[in-house]
Amino acid sequence: MTKTDIYAEWHGLCEEYKASRDAHFQAFSVLNQKFASVAQSASSINPTDEELTRFETTWKALEDVKYRMTEFVKLHA
Repeated sequence: MTKTDIYAEWHGLCEEYKASRDAHFQAFSVLNQKFASVAQSASSINPTDEELTRFETTWKALEDVKYRMTEFVKLHA
């Protein structure tokens, strides 16, 4: 594997991380807004099962890419 290949693979992981992070923050934002509204008695609507599932799915995806980045660094450091 050349340095160019290593850089390209790392760059791909970084792009995947950014996309996963953004998706997770978006899913978290939806839940946070709903829970805050309930806590402030402005609403009684809790997050839906779909919203909770999306949050969990995006969290797992983010954790997966972070794990793969850690393993990449261990291998190439």
